[in-house]
Amino acid sequence: MEMKTTALRLRHAAFTLVETVLAIALLSVALLGISSVLVTALSTSGANDRDTLMVSMSEHILAELKLVPFDALGAAAPLDEPSPPPLLLTSSQLQDSVYYFNSDGQQIAADRVQADGAYRCTVKKAPLPTESGTAAAGQRCEMLRLTLLFQTPVAAPETPLTVRTLTVRLARR
Repeated sequence: MEMKTTALRLRHAAFTLVETVLAIALLSVALLGISSVLVTALSTSGANDRDTLMVSMSEHILAELKLVPFDALGAAAPLDEPSPPPLLLTSSQLQDSVYYFNSDGQQIAADRVQADGAYRCTVKKAPLPTESGTAAAGQRCEMLRLTLLFQTPVAAPETPLTVRTLTVRLARR
């Protein structure tokens, strides 16, 4: 009788094959769910890092442009414009400016751009009308809309571009 009781206890003390298979299946489903969350978190983190870097580059560009006389902002290279003519409300005077940055967010020359990790920022400029909404011919421009268009990677045509846009207003002081 004691032998039967011991055998029964041993049989109930171990896992059955069905219990083991169910436990493995449950763990597999849980691990798949966790892994998909991790993949999403990593890709979101990478996008957030890029966006943070682009904000830093935007701050650099805007700080640089604020040092320039307002009338020089219409030039493609505003920092190199010694004595600009008055900026009028005509879009023909406004030229896009292009800046390049490496993967660390440091500004680089156009001839140093490499395919991996380079950012290109095109600053598009448009005059904003006066508060009355009307612009007379030859009227001085008092406010610009700057659109900073970031593209990465710059020199790898087979890779799809990541494009981010930031729009700011800059007024004459």
